[in-house]
Order: sequence, then structure tokens, then C-alpha cells
Amino acid sequence: MAQLPSNIRVNAQFPFPSLVQGSGPVTITKQNGVWIVGWGVTQFATTVPPATDYAVDTVLVYNATTKTFFNMTLNALIGIVSGETAPTIVTAAGTYNSVTTDSRILMNKTVGAASSVVLAASAGYSGPVLVKDLKGDADTHNITVTFNGAEKADGLSSVVISTKYGAYWFNPLASGGWYITVA
Repeated sequence: MAQLPSNIRVNAQFPFPSLVQGSGPVTITKQNGVWIVGWGVTQFATTVPPATDYAVDTVLVYNATTKTFFNMTLNALIGIVSGETAPTIVTAAGTYNSVTTDSRILMNKTVGAASSVVLAASAGYSGPVLVKDLKGDADTHNITVTFNGAEKADGLSSVVISTKYGAYWFNPLASGGWYITVA
């Protein structure tokens, strides 16, 4: 007979409570006199959380090797799956000076005002950088993207995002500077 863990009571002299209910993803059923505590995801709604919540929204992960559960943020999961860092979410009006680990800069200004992004030297980036109006007010509060030193993007010293939810990809050139693609 298999050895049971010490915290399991066998042949208890009292019945399982008569009123037992699961909640959320936890299910409790009785089959052939055996109580089964289970877990399922069918009770969860399907939704896409806003990017501003990626740092606080978590997913449950199971490690089959260690037989343990843990949680991780969506930011961490996105970084692992895509090989990219989590998006940088800028909430303050004014100027944001990018760093070379930025791959997506999402402008979600809490104060309605124009703002700007200064991209660091293109040589430090390993891939393109997205700059996007996440709040949806770039039509009235433009976002101006400028570049390090004398660098330009497609010959321009600055690029203005002036449409609601507008976005541009800035792709670094090996020769220095950037080229632009519309997101």
C-alpha cells in the first residue's frame, strides 16, 4: 500500500461536511463516496487586459519538473516569449529620454499636454523601437520624437505623432540614425 503524507487523515470518524461548495476555478464533487477537489478555467472570462495593467496582471504557471506552481506578471511573460523587454509606459507629460533597452514606448500621459520622446543613440539598440499614443489624445496633445545628437530618421530631425492612437516604428541603421515605418 502506498505511503500517504502525514497531513492526510484516513478513516476519520466524522463525515465530510454536508454543505461543500467550490468557488471560482475550484470545484468539489463526490463520486462513489469519494470527495474530489479540482480546478478548472472554464469559469474565467476571456479578455485582453489593457497594457497599463501588464505589470500587475499575473498568470499561474506550473513547473512539471518541480511539481510547483508560481505566478508571473504579463510583462515578464511577454519578455520571455518575445525576447523583448516589457513596454515602457510613460504617464507624465514632458520629455521621456529613452534607454537602449526600450523596445516599445507607450505614451499614456495622465495630464493632457504635449510630450516628447528623445531616442538614445541608434547604435545602442538591437532592434526597432515603437513609440505609440496609448491614451488616444495625440490629435490634441502631440507627441514629438527627436533623436540623439545629429541623428535623423529618414532625413527628419523630429517626427510628430498627431493622430489618436498613432504610432511609428523607429528602426536603427547600422550607419547611424533611423528609418521609419508606420505601425
